[in-house]
Amino acid sequence: MTERALTIAGFDPSAGAGVLLDAFAFASLGQAPCACVASLTAQSSGSFRSASPVDGHILAEQIAAVLDDGAPACVKVGVVGSVGNAELVAERLGDPESLGGAPTVLDPIVASSTGGRLAEDAAAVADALAAFAELVTPNAAEAALLSGVDVRDVDSAARAAETLAERWGTAVVVTGIAAAASDGTVAADVLVYGAGREVLVHELVEGAGDVRGTGCLFSSTCAVAIGRGYDAASAVASAQGFVAEAVRCAARVGRGRLQVDLAVLMGAAGREDQVEP
Repeated sequence: MTERALTIAGFDPSAGAGVLLDAFAFASLGQAPCACVASLTAQSSGSFRSASPVDGHILAEQIAAVLDDGAPACVKVGVVGSVGNAELVAERLGDPESLGGAPTVLDPIVASSTGGRLAEDAAAVADALAAFAELVTPNAAEAALLSGVDVRDVDSAARAAETLAERWGTAVVVTGIAAAASDGTVAADVLVYGAGREVLVHELVEGAGDVRGTGCLFSSTCAVAIGRGYDAASAVASAQGFVAEAVRCAARVGRGRLQVDLAVLMGAAGREDQVEP
């Protein structure tokens, strides 16, 4: 039977982020996706209108429904919308009889890339969830907000990651850092775990710019990799490769910023003639 991967995150109607993008990543990596929507957003590729957390009872019922089919192989947690929802999800993650000990990756999203704030208390939400995660994946801005460290380069990113890893007792990777002596063609993700520290440099896709949804794809890929037994560094390297492939397929599918063109990435472009009327 195909293994399942679970995302607990927000719904973005433009499919530029959230559970729709997570589900695509899972399916692309050979996992059957399942999703629990913790927050509803109204946003497009270029603007943010509003967000609202899902009622806790409904969220709990969604998780229970997923578990009716058995424990997933891995869990990715993104936007949960409220401290109450974070505590509810943390309770499920901390119960060995609930999610079956499935490894979890937390993407502590504070704001939508289209401009809207997504968490009522970002630090409290992250603190509630991070203790149950094998890996937490903040970008530079999120790491700065959560750690109090001004993240500007690899060294400051490492200090932020160390601060958060010590607070939460888990591995932390700060993503999207300008690599030292970079000419703009490479970036770095700074990983801290236990007593270890690694700077994983990756090439930037020329001309791509700031593509929506890369953080979701990164954390989802890390979750699948850790679920398959990868260590944190190997999971991060795997996610870097997957995101780069996705960014090469970026397109202006709406009127705003570029986002991953899922049809192209899935090889579906030009297949309209294969659909029976």
